[in-house]
Amino acid sequence: LAQQSESVREVLIVDNRSKDRETLKRELLNSGLKGRVVELDYNLGYAGGANVGTQLVDPASQYVLYVGPDTYLTKDYVKIALRYLSEEQNKLVAAVSGKLLGYDNELQKSTGLIDSTGVCQTWYGRWYDRWQGKKERPATDHLSPDVLALCGTALFCRREALTKLEGISPFSVYDASFFMYKEDIDLSIRLRLAGFVLRYNPNMIAYHCRGWSRSKMSQRAKILSARNEAQLNARRGLVKYLFSCLKLYVVSR
Repeated sequence: LAQQSESVREVLIVDNRSKDRETLKRELLNSGLKGRVVELDYNLGYAGGANVGTQLVDPASQYVLYVGPDTYLTKDYVKIALRYLSEEQNKLVAAVSGKLLGYDNELQKSTGLIDSTGVCQTWYGRWYDRWQGKKERPATDHLSPDVLALCGTALFCRREALTKLEGISPFSVYDASFFMYKEDIDLSIRLRLAGFVLRYNPNMIAYHCRGWSRSKMSQRAKILSARNEAQLNARRGLVKYLFSCLKLYVVSR
């Protein structure tokens, strides 16, 4: 964030009761960025932590960028997102995310594979990251910009759109009951139901480590992910929602 070509107003690091608080404070101070570490007394999960951070955002800010702890942004990520959402023809775009590439944190280099170019849904309800695991190539720059959902790890949002969400506490953006996994899809659905659209912009590039592979996921994490997907489909009325998204689904493929 400190290396962004377009400076950010402030950085809020929400600490879900980690053991690295002093390290975080020192890193933030050394970065030269304006901001603070928000220390929570217990782990609220990604969704709950993001809600806390959202409530503390400067009221003068027009945009909010959610960045996962396992994500690196290229230097023009914020600049391109700002310009994109400020264009008149994009006034109904609630959120935009870029081309997410896989990254090996141990080797400190890109895997050369796609992590996400937006999130799609199969006809039977399973959600998946478009093109995940495939080699990066020029074709990814020409995929449909309109998507059903966006990965939440580098999500650039219009704050006005977030204030129009319904169905959760007025002080929350994410549904904290998801804790982690699929909370970004739930948010995407609610933004679209509020009348907004979501976009994939291939000029915005970020690297996503994911911090785990499916083979290394704990049993608890796998169960939580599966439970959240079932909860997501049940709560949002899968059949009705699939019919409403059919046209967009065909295009985004």
